[in-house]
Amino acid sequence: MDIHHSGQIPFVKIAMRNCTVTISGKAETLNEEVSESMFFSCTGQDIEKVEVYHPKEREHVQNSPLQPLFFENEQYEVMVVSKGQKELFLVNEMTGIKQKSRSVYGDGQSILFSTILLQNEIGYTTFHVMSGTEKIIAFTLEIFPTKMDYKSDYLSIVESINQSTYGMAYKLVGNTYLKGSLNLTVKDGNWLEFYHLISHHFQPFMKYIKQIEKQPTRTVLKERDFMRGDQLKKPDSLSIGYLRKHPNYFVPAKRGVRLKRNKYVIPNKVIGTSRSDTVDTFENQTVKWMLTTVENKLEQLFLHVMNRKEEYHRSMVKRNMIEEVNRMQQAVKTVRSNFFWNQISTKSIYSIDRRIRQVPLYKEVCKYYMMLMRGITLNGEFYTLSLKNTAWLYEYWVYLRIRDLLQAYATLRTHNSIKITQNELFMNTGASHHEFVSKSGKRIYLFYQKEFRSKHTTTQRPDLVLTLEKNSGEYVNYVFDAKYRVHRKGHDLIPKEEDLNTMHRYRDAILNSKNERIIEKAIVLFPSNDKTSVDYFLKSIEKIGIGALPFLPTNEKIVQDFILGLLTKFN
Repeated sequence: MDIHHSGQIPFVKIAMRNCTVTISGKAETLNEEVSESMFFSCTGQDIEKVEVYHPKEREHVQNSPLQPLFFENEQYEVMVVSKGQKELFLVNEMTGIKQKSRSVYGDGQSILFSTILLQNEIGYTTFHVMSGTEKIIAFTLEIFPTKMDYKSDYLSIVESINQSTYGMAYKLVGNTYLKGSLNLTVKDGNWLEFYHLISHHFQPFMKYIKQIEKQPTRTVLKERDFMRGDQLKKPDSLSIGYLRKHPNYFVPAKRGVRLKRNKYVIPNKVIGTSRSDTVDTFENQTVKWMLTTVENKLEQLFLHVMNRKEEYHRSMVKRNMIEEVNRMQQAVKTVRSNFFWNQISTKSIYSIDRRIRQVPLYKEVCKYYMMLMRGITLNGEFYTLSLKNTAWLYEYWVYLRIRDLLQAYATLRTHNSIKITQNELFMNTGASHHEFVSKSGKRIYLFYQKEFRSKHTTTQRPDLVLTLEKNSGEYVNYVFDAKYRVHRKGHDLIPKEEDLNTMHRYRDAILNSKNERIIEKAIVLFPSNDKTSVDYFLKSIEKIGIGALPFLPTNEKIVQDFILGLLTKFN
């Protein structure tokens, strides 16, 4: 194992014909026992060899699976050595990643030293090594969180935000005449995002498709055709008009149209309406179009991966990616070849009609299709799958999760989290609010980033303010501030002292027009599964109105019980 004098290990070594790239980090940041697998890829011409350090094996390997190497709030060194006297740059578009670079020239080569600080960024990010306008190599890293478990906490937070956001947006679309704009194009740089989207939502999408095959919408198909008179059950204006013009089609019969006392006639040819049951409905045509679109996108994804497999370097392509895409392709083709879908017309759909979003099963297919194709345009800063700011994610998850807790207890009346602007849905990630009404008729408000202005103090903007109506008609306010930054005290993770001091400031600085305090309690919510310090903070909240509570997807009960206690107290 190579260890630099700085104590760093070369995590990644990329060898090219005229260039080498080395990414190094500190050995103490690694965990040999972690069970997660890491994604890494590199693209460029003349890549000869890629080696990635394996913490458990304590050596460099060239095959998957890879263990996590890159973590938030850690510093890494990138060294690029290129033949020729040319200036090199390391480019990354994410503002949350800070870097310092310097170049050295000599002995017929250029050397770039770059220090990168990942800060609170989780997920995928791509770096480009440039020489002028020429791209030498690009490599994509997967960054892991350090303050929460990747699977049980971080991914749960991301999924919770995705589901809540789409749930709010989808409900709004379903209750308006707005046509959800469909974005069916996947840019070349976003294929990785599309792959992760479809990997996550493909199974529920296909599950509802198969349920539709068993319980499809049906309609009665009416067709005009020539038939015998005895087959005409009910004459209409068209059939009567036809017989008036063609009386020669009447023939004698024992029963039929009575002309004289004992003379009856019946037409032997007439235009009539035949009725038959069919599944060729607008809803089924729309679902078939969705299936076709998904199939086409999967085919494009498969071709993209196959065409660039060498660029990604065969050993670094995510394990089973090709097999998984191929499996999804076959699943869609199998369903599309069913007799049921062969009965249904193939039509081009330009917007998902409101009608289909009101039919059970079909609205679920529609929802997952929108997720797959990112059909609802969420213009907020959050829905970027490639990289997420963990601190902001945690803060917004706290907001949405408390909203869900309130919604389970009271009825949501209004909110402005999703806005309509020129036939698009806009995800409002700034200041917003939700208004609820409890079963007893009391009003409940949840404010996100509400501003409090006063002549005597500076403007205060806590993350969350929960406002509850009392029996007297007055309102009581509780501040909840999500703080991702924590520090370790012994074996416990607790909020920083400065964050607790901020709660004191909120309580003292937020005043009404009479210069009276209006904040009852101010509480820090922080990401931790430790429960040993909970009693201390609960006593602090009860005694002085300031404290902290741990809050994660795997540790929600403490906050749930606290909020439920408030709702029960005032309602």
